[in-house]
Amino acid sequence: MTLATLTLPIGNYLLSAKASILRTAGTQGTVCTLYNGATVLDQLTNQTSTIGELAVMEGSVTLAAAGTITMKCNGQAGVTATASRRTLRAYKLNTLTVQ
Repeated sequence: MTLATLTLPIGNYLLSAKASILRTAGTQGTVCTLYNGATVLDQLTNQTSTIGELAVMEGSVTLAAAGTITMKCNGQAGVTATASRRTLRAYKLNTLTVQ
């Protein structure tokens, strides 16, 4: 499921995404992914408890053209889940150095 989307203009960005994930059915976890278009910037697999679990991802991107950043979380086999307290933030930077 898509949790949040940002359309950004040309530039350098530091990205932060988070959501509280609650498993409502199944015993497996969820996979959450932060995308720039179809490119994976960050991904995590969590066990998603029935009392909720915080999914936190970060990334950086340099956009030569406007782009779309998306946060998605999907249940593994047989899992359904809900998400609350979702945030997706982009901080525009003059320069971006990644080590």
